[in-house]
Amino acid sequence: MILYLIPLVFLLLFNNKLELSYIIVFLFFIVVNSFEVIKNKFQNFYNKLNTTLDNFLIKENALDRIHEIYDILIPIFNDTNYFSKPIIDILCFQILDVDFKIINGSSFYYEIEFESKSLILRNKESFFKNVNLKLNNKDASENVILRVKQDTFDYAFVFILDKESELIITNKTFFYQLLLPFFSRLSHIFNFKRIQSIDDIKNFNNIAKKVTYVNNAISSMHFTRNKLSPFTIYLDMMDDYNSDISRSEKERIEPYLKSERKKLRNSLNEILDRANIILEKSNNPFNVLNSMEQPFINVLVKIRESSIYYLKNSNFEFSFENFNNDSLKNVQVNDTGIDLVLSNWFSNVNKYKADDTYGVTVYENSTHYTVIFHNSYVSKNYDKIPGFVKDFNSDDRMAILKRNTHGLIEIKDFLNQMDLKNSMYVKDSLIFFEINFLKYI
Repeated sequence: MILYLIPLVFLLLFNNKLELSYIIVFLFFIVVNSFEVIKNKFQNFYNKLNTTLDNFLIKENALDRIHEIYDILIPIFNDTNYFSKPIIDILCFQILDVDFKIINGSSFYYEIEFESKSLILRNKESFFKNVNLKLNNKDASENVILRVKQDTFDYAFVFILDKESELIITNKTFFYQLLLPFFSRLSHIFNFKRIQSIDDIKNFNNIAKKVTYVNNAISSMHFTRNKLSPFTIYLDMMDDYNSDISRSEKERIEPYLKSERKKLRNSLNEILDRANIILEKSNNPFNVLNSMEQPFINVLVKIRESSIYYLKNSNFEFSFENFNNDSLKNVQVNDTGIDLVLSNWFSNVNKYKADDTYGVTVYENSTHYTVIFHNSYVSKNYDKIPGFVKDFNSDDRMAILKRNTHGLIEIKDFLNQMDLKNSMYVKDSLIFFEINFLKYI
C-alpha cells in the first residue's frame, strides 16, 4: 500500500492541483491490492489445512484415530482469528432423517442435547450460528455449524467457541462459505471410515460365529483326548498280562500283538498329537494375546459404535460417575479382541433383551477404569440367578462349554487373554456385565 502512496505524494508536490481522477485510480489500485493480500492470506491458510490433513492421513493407522485431526486443526484456526471467538472443540454429526448421530469429536461427549434440530433440518442454509446446544449438561450455545450435504451423506460440523473470550469480529459469513470445500473433503473421509467401521462390525459378527464353531471343535478334541487316554493304560496292562502266559503261546501270538500294538500306538500318538496341536493356544488363530497401549477414549468410541450398530435406537444410556473427561489415561487392549467382545455382547443383548432397557456406566478410580453394561433379560423366575451367569463367573471352562452360552465363552476367553478382569451379576431384574481396565500413566 505504501508503494501506491509514494507516486501520489510526488504528484501533490509537483502539481498543486490534483485531479480527482488520479485519486480514484490510486484508490482503485489500493483496493485491488488489498483484495489480493486477503486472497493470498486465505489461500495460504487453506493450503495449510489441506497439507495438514494430507500429512496426517499418510501416518500409520490414521483412519483408526481420525478424530485426532481436530487437535491439529483447532490451533490453525485459532491462529488466524477467522472465527468470531477461539475454538475450544469441534464435533461432527451425521444427520439421519430427524436425528443427529455423533460421528467423532475433539473431546468425548456422552450427553448431547440439540434443542434446535428442526431449525437445521428445515433450513437449506449451509451454516448456522449460536444454535441452542448442551454438552454434558453444560451450555455450548456459542457455536458455528457448517452443514455439508451431498448425495451419499449429510454431515454437520459444530465449532464450539470460547464464550469467555472477547468478540473478535461479528460476522464472517463469506469465510464460512469458503471453508465448505475443505470440510466436504473431510466428510468424504469420515464417511469412508464410517462405512468401513460398519463393515468391520459385520465381519466381527461373522468371526464370532466361526469362533463358536472352533470352540466346539476344541471341546470335541478335549472329549476325544480324554476318552482315548485309557487305551494307553489298557495297552500297558496287556503287556503285563502277556508276560504271564506260557512261552510257546507268547511266541505264537507275539508277532501279531507286536504289529497291532505298534499300529495302535502310532494311531494313538497321531490322534493325541493332533489334539495337542489344536488345543495349543499359540496355534489358535483367534488368540488376542498381544495388547497395545492406547487412549481409553478409543474404547469408549468402540462401545458407542457397536451399541449404535446393534441396538439402532437412542435408548442406550451412556453415563459417567467419578470420571475425569479432561484427563483420560491409556489402557492396554487388543483391538480385535475388544471388538469381538463388544460384537458378541451387543449382539446377545439385541437378541435376548426383554425390552429397551440397556446402557453402560463408566467409573474411574486412581488405578482403573470400570465399564459396567446393563440390560434387561427374559426369565421365568427373576428370583433365580440364570445358569449362564453362574457359568460365566466359573473357572470351569468345560462347564461353560456344556451349555448353549450364546457366545459368553468367547467373551470370557478374549477378556482373559487381554488380562482384563471381568464379572457378571444380576440385580433388580437386570444383567450387569463388568470389565476393568488398568490405567497406564
